[in-house]
Amino acid sequence: MPTGSDLYEAYLKPLAETPEMAAVIETNAKVMAITRQSADKVLSKDRASKP
Repeated sequence: MPTGSDLYEAYLKPLAETPEMAAVIETNAKVMAITRQSADKVLSKDRASKP
Protein backbone atom coordinates (compact mmCIF):
# COMPACT_ATOMS: atom_id res chain seq x y z
CA MET A 1 0.00 0.00 0.00
CA PRO A 2 1.43 3.40 -0.95
CA THR A 3 1.72 6.06 1.70
CA GLY A 4 0.38 9.58 1.34
CA SER A 5 3.89 10.74 0.59
CA ASP A 6 4.25 8.07 -2.12
CA LEU A 7 1.01 9.18 -3.78
CA TYR A 8 2.03 12.81 -3.62
CA GLU A 9 5.47 12.24 -5.15
CA ALA A 10 4.37 9.79 -7.85
CA TYR A 11 1.02 11.27 -8.88
CA LEU A 12 -0.12 14.55 -7.37
CA LYS A 13 3.10 16.56 -7.61
CA PRO A 14 3.70 15.78 -11.32
CA LEU A 15 0.02 16.45 -12.06
CA ALA A 16 0.15 19.82 -10.31
CA GLU A 17 3.18 20.80 -12.39
CA THR A 18 1.45 20.36 -15.77
CA PRO A 19 0.57 23.64 -17.52
CA GLU A 20 -3.14 22.80 -17.49
CA MET A 21 -3.26 22.19 -13.74
CA ALA A 22 -0.56 24.54 -12.42
CA ALA A 23 -2.92 27.52 -12.54
CA VAL A 24 -5.69 25.83 -10.53
CA ILE A 25 -3.87 23.65 -8.00
CA GLU A 26 -2.58 25.32 -4.86
CA THR A 27 0.40 23.59 -3.29
CA ASN A 28 1.91 24.06 0.16
CA ALA A 29 -1.50 25.00 1.57
CA LYS A 30 -2.47 24.04 5.10
CA VAL A 31 -5.93 22.47 5.22
CA MET A 32 -7.68 23.51 8.40
CA ALA A 33 -11.02 21.77 7.84
CA ILE A 34 -13.11 19.97 5.27
CA THR A 35 -16.86 20.29 5.58
CA ARG A 36 -20.04 20.46 3.57
CA GLN A 37 -20.98 23.90 2.24
CA SER A 38 -22.83 25.97 4.86
CA ALA A 39 -23.14 23.02 7.23
CA ASP A 40 -22.05 22.57 10.81
CA LYS A 41 -21.32 18.97 11.81
CA VAL A 42 -23.21 19.26 15.07
CA LEU A 43 -26.03 21.74 14.45
CA SER A 44 -26.97 21.47 10.74
CA LYS A 45 -29.77 19.23 9.56
CA ASP A 46 -29.76 17.57 6.11
CA ARG A 47 -25.97 17.66 5.79
CA ALA A 48 -26.04 14.77 3.33
CA SER A 49 -28.04 16.80 0.82
CA LYS A 50 -25.51 19.68 0.70
CA PRO A 51 -22.44 19.85 -1.56
